[in-house]
Amino acid sequence: MKELKLFVNESTLANAETILEENGLSIQNIVNVVLKRIEREGGIDFLFGKTNAQALDMNEERELISSKTSEGTKMTKTIAKRLFALHYDNVTFASKNKGANNYWANPLFECLKNDWYLILNDWQRKELHLFKVPANSLNNLVARADQPNLIDLQIAYNDPTFTDNRSGMSFKQYLINTIKY
Repeated sequence: MKELKLFVNESTLANAETILEENGLSIQNIVNVVLKRIEREGGIDFLFGKTNAQALDMNEERELISSKTSEGTKMTKTIAKRLFALHYDNVTFASKNKGANNYWANPLFECLKNDWYLILNDWQRKELHLFKVPANSLNNLVARADQPNLIDLQIAYNDPTFTDNRSGMSFKQYLINTIKY
């Protein structure tokens, strides 16, 4: 318990303990349950389900994420999906490449059969760009030479048209949101 007091507001901890005790649980029980669920789910999306009336509101969530990323926490696909309140599986996440001026990703061509969401993470400017590509609307993207079932997507960094270097295809028309974090 002493360890938690270093990381958690004392009042919040006391109130949570009271509520948990009323339900026959302890802080230790709930921490173990949550950690096991994270392990089983392979992520934390279950904590932020927007259909859950007790989920964080978007402002609280953005504040939490902003504080974590400013502390050096790496932007991930899971965090980006939460910021955009996306609950879809057909999402590709790509960060600006450190060694080249592009975003690079290799999603399956199969993803193009449904609405496809692409998130580009500009970690230098701390911006996320969200694109929604309607189902069956792209047919000219280039495949990887060694794995023809994968798209060889290389979108130019600092290009306002978000053009794929391989196919010459601009993604600007599919841009639906940009947020700072």
